[in-house]
Amino acid sequence: MPVPERRTYRAAVALAAVVVTLLLLLAPRTTLWDRDESRFARSAVEMLSSGDFLVPTFAGELRPHKPPLLPWLMALSASVLGPTEVAFRLWSALAHGASVLLTFAAGRRLAGETAALLGAALLALSPLALLEGAAATADAVLLAGLTGVLAVFADAAVGGVRARHFVLGAIASAVAQLAKGPVALALPLLGLGGALLLAPAAFRQRRWLAGLLSASSLLGLVPVLGWGLLADAATNGRLLSAAIGTHVIGRTLAPMEGHGSGILVGPLYYGVVVLVGFSPFTLLLPSAWVRIRSGGVLAPGARAILLGCALAPLLLFTVVATKLPHYLLPAFPALALLAAEAAESGERRGLVAGGLLLAPVVAVALAALGFVVAVPPIAALRAPAVAAFVAISAETVLAAAFLRSGRSRAAAATLLVGTAAALAAAVGFGLPALEAWKPVPRLAIEARRAVGDAPAATLGFEEPSVFVHFGPGPVERLASEADAARWARRAGPGLLVTTRAGLERLVACEGLLPLVPLAWQGGMNVSKGAPVELVALARGGPWTKSPR
Repeated sequence: MPVPERRTYRAAVALAAVVVTLLLLLAPRTTLWDRDESRFARSAVEMLSSGDFLVPTFAGELRPHKPPLLPWLMALSASVLGPTEVAFRLWSALAHGASVLLTFAAGRRLAGETAALLGAALLALSPLALLEGAAATADAVLLAGLTGVLAVFADAAVGGVRARHFVLGAIASAVAQLAKGPVALALPLLGLGGALLLAPAAFRQRRWLAGLLSASSLLGLVPVLGWGLLADAATNGRLLSAAIGTHVIGRTLAPMEGHGSGILVGPLYYGVVVLVGFSPFTLLLPSAWVRIRSGGVLAPGARAILLGCALAPLLLFTVVATKLPHYLLPAFPALALLAAEAAESGERRGLVAGGLLLAPVVAVALAALGFVVAVPPIAALRAPAVAAFVAISAETVLAAAFLRSGRSRAAAATLLVGTAAALAAAVGFGLPALEAWKPVPRLAIEARRAVGDAPAATLGFEEPSVFVHFGPGPVERLASEADAARWARRAGPGLLVTTRAGLERLVACEGLLPLVPLAWQGGMNVSKGAPVELVALARGGPWTKSPR
């Protein structure tokens, strides 16, 4: 390997290592967020408790939403590190680092060493990609698998198809499909297959590449089908029926959990996702589009590959009724490489349009941060808000000055440094300050201090965090006030979690019950964005805490 290539490779490895380290340092600073983090974590804990690694469950019920790769990995790390935030978030951090390295690997084949390194840095610091790398969800693992497919395909397209590409492509596809299911099968076929179909003259081994893509996708499907058929047999046909009928077809045809809009709104919705989630590097996207249209220095095959991978998620999820920001995440490696190539080449065309796209995002961010500084909802938020405000203001002014003088590389470097500083303040210190809004962890600590590991139940409040923090044993769901009354009269200790309104309804319906109030905590129901007040009550006794 020539010296310049060795240097960029080492820089990419160092970048990925730094990002992973920082994400792992951040992991224990916040408890798990509702709802998805808590769902995945609880599913992993139940696998460890039951010893059943075939059928994923949540709160003792079948969880057919996703294939089980992430719960398997979480169960592995939790068995070593304990059921901690670090154990549950470890794999997302590692996956984000892998995506950064794989973006570099794809980029050095498609766009050159310098653009590849810059593209890896853009992906590493893109807000949406970084947040998914910090979260105990499947999206960072999905992104790593799909970026692996891209890197393998790019290497084969430029250097020729070899036997190793079939092996590596199948492994990458299997990781993606075991993490997220059919979407990981569809996106490479749509993006890379579309590139082969629409630009056939750009690929000298088009048939071999088509065979590589098909074989990798099908071989990656084999472990998913193997698990799915075994788990379906173990659940008497319930798993595949729910997984395909509800979570694939149902999610496509109708919004789930209120997350959705019509087809015509899709491009606008995901346009906003790119503006915010890829900010501030959206500044470079119009210049990237100019270079795609005018040819630039990218080879026709490289342009087709990157454009196909960037557009495939938008095309697919525009027609899917359920819409969420992270659905567009698989487009980010290609967007990062296209933006990096434009910046590295010094392209000035399109920068005015990029500035117009970025300006509203910067204005809203500064206004929101200014409001938090002036009237902080939590006192601890003021300092991170000030730091983020200063970082965004400084990078905006400096980047604009560099762009006016034609120094696009310096502008890109300024955006990277400023974004890193702003994210360090907002994510590293702002998110931990929001722990004051989470009532469940504080309620669990106070209640468990009084009653120990007594079995828990919940009435009228079933956010996933309840099952995490009042575990690790089963948390019983009580469907009605009558069920709660029967639960209260059982022999033996127990712990009931409900809302203040739920307690008032319980007393109104069933009268006074043999329950001792242990703890009250107010805060926000984060997943619903609404205030909530929770109460924990004990059954049986004696207790170390007097009733209030």
